[in-house]
Amino acid sequence: MFTLINALFALIMIGILLLIGRFLKQKVPLFQSLYLPESVIAGGVALLLGPGVLGAIASTVSGTDSLLAGGLFPKAMATFWSQSPGVFINVVFAALFLGEAIPSPIKIWRKAAPQVAFGQTLAWGQYVIGLLLVLLVLSPIFGVDPIAGALIEVAFEGGHGTAAGMTNTFRKLGFNDGGDLALGLATVGILSGVIAGTWLASWGRRKGYIHRSPDPSSELQQFRDKIQNTIQQTIQREPTEVRLTRARLMDGLLIDPLSLNLAFVGVAIAIGWLILAVLKFIESVRSG
Repeated sequence: MFTLINALFALIMIGILLLIGRFLKQKVPLFQSLYLPESVIAGGVALLLGPGVLGAIASTVSGTDSLLAGGLFPKAMATFWSQSPGVFINVVFAALFLGEAIPSPIKIWRKAAPQVAFGQTLAWGQYVIGLLLVLLVLSPIFGVDPIAGALIEVAFEGGHGTAAGMTNTFRKLGFNDGGDLALGLATVGILSGVIAGTWLASWGRRKGYIHRSPDPSSELQQFRDKIQNTIQQTIQREPTEVRLTRARLMDGLLIDPLSLNLAFVGVAIAIGWLILAVLKFIESVRSG
């Protein structure tokens, strides 16, 4: 039976795996040269210790009834991990605009238009490639579900968050393995992008296309100074009334700032849930 204590231990294990990933990155030069995130390394360690590798080896050697047949992690912990991306992605999107001043639609479009055009080009290109592969190769030969044609776009441009969010949609459409495949493809996208990008950067430096700074520490300090200046300019551009209101709010707090921020995130998620409920209601009315 899945209980709250299972979730607690699952979160603790995630922290331990992240520390292991951090340690391995510090000790293995290859990971440093590839700029692999600690989370990806931790995920690789979890994969090796899970049922797919350690569990499979234990089952082959000692049988399916062996202690490590399911890997090092209990089934309840794996269940929590499999369900958490679809839940925590709400926190990610809910907090995107918290504390940010929303500019006018015209200003948003002027800044975002190039990225929108670039993103749409990538998205439709990935859709076309995926659909052609499914229609011409995967479905006729291997009997793959046609919905798999959307996996490349969902995983590569969308990433792990989009893949997790689309899991229930895939299941409703009868493509039960779609969520897992999308998450796997998203991981492949990160690894291939990091490895290929690092190789291209190294090749560019060798060929002279990329000029390396003679003093990396000086460049890092300049980058930090630039960030500090940007923060100061942002604060100075704020109207005096906004700063005074924020100061009065912080002075009169009866709860700590962390709890207040969690409350704001909760309110943002609740508003998003209400908007989703309204949209679903409108869709149900239109579809009859």
